[in-house]
Formats: sequence, C-alpha cells, structure tokens
Amino acid sequence: SFNSPLDTKGKRYLFDLWVSGEVINDSGKNVNNKDYLFNFDKVKNTVLVTKNKKDIIELNRESIKGVHFFDNGQEYNFLKIDKVNQFKFVLVLVQNDKASLYKTINTRLVKANYTTNGLTESGNAYDEYVDEAGYYIAYKGDLRPVTLKLKSIKNDFKEDAGRVKDFYAEHVNDDIDEKYLIEIVNFINQ
Repeated sequence: SFNSPLDTKGKRYLFDLWVSGEVINDSGKNVNNKDYLFNFDKVKNTVLVTKNKKDIIELNRESIKGVHFFDNGQEYNFLKIDKVNQFKFVLVLVQNDKASLYKTINTRLVKANYTTNGLTESGNAYDEYVDEAGYYIAYKGDLRPVTLKLKSIKNDFKEDAGRVKDFYAEHVNDDIDEKYLIEIVNFINQ
C-alpha cells in the first residue's frame, strides 16, 4: 500500500493501491500488458510499475511519452507536453482540437515545524505532502498559463469573450476551481 505514514498528511503517490494502465512509448505506440500494475510518484514525477507488487521498477521518463492509469472506472492521462515542461508529465484534463486543458502537479514534502514557547504555538506537528497545481490552456495555437481567477480565464479566451460571458452568466455563483475550469473549456469546445 502507498501513502501510509501515520502522521504524514497528504499523498506522495497518486493512488493508494496499484492500478492498471498502459504506457505510450517514445515512438507513440501504446504498450498494454494486463500483467503489470502502475502508480505515479508525484514528488519525483515518475511512473512506477510492478508485476508482483514486490519488485518495483521506476520507468525511464526519457523512454516514454505518456501513461494512462485506470482506477475504479476513472481514467488519468499523463503526457509530456514540451511547451509546458519537456521533462515532466502533465495531467490532461481536457483534450480537444479547439481547446485543451493541462495540469501540472508539483508535490513537495514540508517537514514538521511545530514550536511553542509556552504562550504561543506555531507550525505543524506533522509532515505534509503539499500539491501545487499549475494549469495551461492550449488554444488558438498558443499554450497559455491560467490561474483560477475569472480575469485570467477571460484573458486566455479573449477571442471568445462572448462565450465566456455566457458561461459566467450561467455559473455566476459557482466557485472558480478546477471543476469550473474544466467546464468552461468544455463549453468553449462546443
């Protein structure tokens, strides 16, 4: 099992257990073998593979273009997108010819830093894996970084400002989060 340190918050690995998957090799061919199980190390941005859940291999990032994970009916697609980061895998949230949405996941370990002087306390008494997400929209031949703010989204879709306004009018009370970003990219793609 993964992600098991008792006093550590957050997750180093994408999945708590091994999942099925397939690899896209450096020539673009899908390599699928039902005997292998996979996981993704978010700290090192590497793909882990095993056949027996004891012997673990870390795949060479340079020899693969991407990986698809399948977990309980949900699919996670990671690709190397050179314009985002040629050395790391990014999560594909929306893939379309008109507009696509990618997410980078940078995970780091923040060590426990709890202190007290008897009167005041600060910090955490536990280690924590912290994810920092970055988002990129591929649109109109450009790759544009986007933040979870309406102004940033409007700027990235300035060519479709009317459609963005229509979407916003229908979702005025929604939180601007990852789900919102996925929905607006899908809306632009209609």
